[in-house]
Amino acid sequence: MFLVLVLSLLCGVSRKQATFVLVTLKYIISWTRSSCTTSDQALDLNAFPGDYRTLLRHFDLDPRLCSYVCCPSCFALYPDFSNAPDKCINRKAQNELPCGSALFRTKSIRGQEFRRPIRTYLHQGMKDWVARLLSRPNIE
Repeated sequence: MFLVLVLSLLCGVSRKQATFVLVTLKYIISWTRSSCTTSDQALDLNAFPGDYRTLLRHFDLDPRLCSYVCCPSCFALYPDFSNAPDKCINRKAQNELPCGSALFRTKSIRGQEFRRPIRTYLHQGMKDWVARLLSRPNIE
């Protein structure tokens, strides 16, 4: 598991490739496990994570982020994906017209329509950021 974290965090391996390495390691361990003769040496493969994101959460390396829909023209933020309007309703001033830029694009995958934001903004709260900063070794 540590190998997958090093590959991803230090070597720049993508999430998809890191998950592939993790699953491959799981199969290699299960294949070599058959040669174990005692139950003390057996490893519970159900406890072995099957996804890279699970590994990040297990080691608490995944920061807590808030995601917002962001207008590509005026950069107005909408906090809720499901209740955000299809077009931006932000006004620079009260007597001006709304921005009107599209906030979502529709993507069709295997005949099913998915609504995805054109631009998102990720924000980490100050309290969470300071807590993660101060929990690092050699930080006082």
